[in-house]
Order: sequence, then structure tokens, then C-alpha cells
Amino acid sequence: MKYFLLLFMMVSFTHMSNAQIVGTWKAKITFENPSVDLGVIKKGTMEEVTLPFINDGTEPLVIKGYKSSSKAIVITFPKEPIKPGEKSKIILKYNAGTAGDIKEKIRLATNAQKKPILLNVSGVVK
Repeated sequence: MKYFLLLFMMVSFTHMSNAQIVGTWKAKITFENPSVDLGVIKKGTMEEVTLPFINDGTEPLVIKGYKSSSKAIVITFPKEPIKPGEKSKIILKYNAGTAGDIKEKIRLATNAQKKPILLNVSGVVK
């Protein structure tokens, strides 16, 4: 019975200590504006936009990669970790190959949170 009680206490303590750790992210990415309005772009041109951000966390920020809803969007991001308090930027390039409205999303994978950071891109190609 003593062993069972001891085992129960150890499992309970481990579970409680893990519950405190889950969801606490040490890195934090903050964009000046997570929505990008490209405005009106001429068909057949390439539009380039800089997206500045800062690591507002206490640990280095790592950008692991991205997924875009469009092949017309390519981004370049820092490959090295961004130190706490340090500013950096992402460069977004949009290839305006076809006319129409632009309503795209970029999902940025980082160590700042489990879910991807969502960036919205809008505009019009004429």
C-alpha cells in the first residue's frame, strides 16, 4: 500500500509540473502589421514588401518555415535565431501573373507558439 501511495504521489506531481509547462512559449514574434495590402499592382510585375517584426520574448525566436496559399508568394526570412528584443524582417515577393483580387494567407511556423502565425496578403492585380 505504501508503494502504491508513493507511486500515485509521484505520478500526480509529475502531471502537475507538466501542466505548468504546457503552453508557455518563451519566444514571441510581434509584427508591426500582420496584414499586407499590396494595393493595385500591374499584371506581369513583381511586388516586394518588407515585414518588420521584433522578438518580444525571453528566448531566441526561430522561424522554421512557411506555407502560402498561393504559388505567386515567396518569402525570405532569417535563418538564424533572433535574440530577445532584436528586430528583423521578412521579405515578401508577389508575382502578379494573373489579373484579379489578391486574398492570400501565409502560415509562418516558429518556436513562438504551436499554431502557425497567420499573415494576410491582399490587393488587386490589373
